[in-house]
Amino acid sequence: MHRNIFFGVSAVLVLSSATAFAQPPASSKAKAKAKAKPAAGAARPMRAQPAQEPAAAPASEPEPDVATAADKPERRISIAAIAGVGINETKLKDDAGNETKEGVGTQGVGIGLRGGYTLPMKVYVGAAFVYHLGGSKDADQVKYTGTTLYLGPEVGYDLELGPLVIRPYVGLGYGSVKAKAEAGGTTLLDRSEGGFALWPGLMARYPIDAFFVGADARYALVTGTDKITNAGGAGVFATVGMNF
Repeated sequence: MHRNIFFGVSAVLVLSSATAFAQPPASSKAKAKAKAKPAAGAARPMRAQPAQEPAAAPASEPEPDVATAADKPERRISIAAIAGVGINETKLKDDAGNETKEGVGTQGVGIGLRGGYTLPMKVYVGAAFVYHLGGSKDADQVKYTGTTLYLGPEVGYDLELGPLVIRPYVGLGYGSVKAKAEAGGTTLLDRSEGGFALWPGLMARYPIDAFFVGADARYALVTGTDKITNAGGAGVFATVGMNF
């Protein structure tokens, strides 16, 4: 009987030991649970956010146009006033064709207008009108007076030397010359003749914004004056005008 009790107790002890070794200790289970479950308050790992494309830079505003001398519209139309003096001496002829001993300047102080258009190839096309007040001279109790006028188209070419513009030109059209000789209130000779006129010249001008100033030299010849000699003469003028 005692032997059976001994074997029974031995079997119980063996089973208890096997069960204890098969199950992990409680502390080991707690540690495993602690490892598996994150501690309260611990930061959770953040998910990787998809890479965002950098924001496109705002389109830069176009810079305002800066007007330069080359960008400004060219002012091709011009008008100008001219004033100066012409020098010549004209003699009258009597009905027999004999010249008087004395003559008179039929040009003298001159005033006029000019206007035209400059083509893109620098060719100038315009027109001019000039009136010379003429002169007056007394000789041997005879008073001589005279005047000249001419008008017509002009053609020239603009040469640019920095801001300065040099224009050789030629004008052609109609001209008229008048000369008179009087003595004691009596008209001795009175000639008024006209015909083809030609005036080649050279002008220089300096721009001041839309305006310009300059000088003009020319020789004006009026033909068709059979009863008046030397109707032509050289002149020098100042000019002031505007381009638009």
